[in-house]
Parts: sequence; C-alpha cells; structure tokens
Amino acid sequence: MKDKKSNIIKYTIRRFMESGYSGVLTDDIARGCGVSKATLYSLFPSKEALISECIDAVIAEVSGLVSSVLRDESLSYFERLNRMFATIAGFLSRVNAAALDNLRRNFPAAYEKIDASRRKLILSNISAMITEGKKIGFVLPETDPALIAHMLIGVASHIIAPDTLAEFGRTPDRLMMSAVPVIVRGCLTEEGRKLYGKSNREENQKYKPV
Repeated sequence: MKDKKSNIIKYTIRRFMESGYSGVLTDDIARGCGVSKATLYSLFPSKEALISECIDAVIAEVSGLVSSVLRDESLSYFERLNRMFATIAGFLSRVNAAALDNLRRNFPAAYEKIDASRRKLILSNISAMITEGKKIGFVLPETDPALIAHMLIGVASHIIAPDTLAEFGRTPDRLMMSAVPVIVRGCLTEEGRKLYGKSNREENQKYKPV
C-alpha cells in the first residue's frame, strides 16, 4: 500500500506540473495509476489532500538534497555554495509557472505552503552559508546574511512569474543560475571572488536540470 501511495504521488506531481491544479482530475489519476477511485480515496480523502501530500513530497526531496550537499565535507565552501544553488535551480527547472499560477487561484492554501517552504529553505541555508563565509574570510564582514537571503528569495519568486519567463524566453533555472552570481559576488572579499569565479565556471559547465 505504501508503494501504491508513493506511485500515485509521483504520477500526480507530473500531471500537476503539466496541467495545473484544475487540470488534474481524480478520475484521470486513478486511471493513470491503475487503481479504482475507491482505492484512491481510501489513501487520499480529497483532491486537496492529495495535492497537499504531493507538495510535502517535493519539499522533502529538495530539502534533503540541499542538506546533503551542505553536509558534504569533501566539498570546498564554494563547491557547496554553488551546488546548493544548482540544486535549487534544478528544482525550478521542473516548475511550470502556469501550473503554479493556477494553484494560487484555485488552492491558495497549497500555494502559500509552497511559498513559505521556499522562503524557509533559502533563508535558513543561505544565511548559514553566508555566515560561514564571513568566518573563513570569503565574505565581507559587513554583509548581512539575512539580507542576502531575502534578496535571493525575491529573485526566486520573480523569475517563476509567467510574464518574466515570457520576457526573457529562458527557463527558470537558467535565469536563476545567471542572477545568483551577480548578488553573491557583491558580498565577497577579493580572495572570495577569485575562488568563487573558478568554482562557478566549473559548476555551470556541469549543471544539468533534474
């Protein structure tokens, strides 16, 4: 039963990304997963409950990936920093802006959960990395970690807007990978900029959306 529930969540996430909240029908999900509607509703009492669990699953996946990168002691400071951003950008590559907008209009509580989780993920992890960078001399001592984190939250929120994507004609992950270095370089020491530039070039060459 656990595997069946997991498969339904994975299938629904894919359908949601393609069609948005209003385009995801429980009849289609049951048929696509090869289960009866009775089975579907025994696992998820409502469409809202199913979507909410899908959001929890995505949040847990991204948070786990970011935490794994930041705990990897084999990586240098800037390798961890860049891979953290690449992980977040990889998640953004899966985001359908129209689907998110549809969710915001039809299930605002779920949209607010996504927005709050995105803010928490970026705020806590980036603040910690900037603080660490100050201690080891790569980040300017006058830098406010929370301010940098909030600037990046603003970037992440803005680039997934349909109008922004239409204006630039680029995917959300590529926009973020272009915008992040502009903000990060501004708070680095001279030594930090040299090391960051090298690490950033290497990471961009390796970066592939997930």
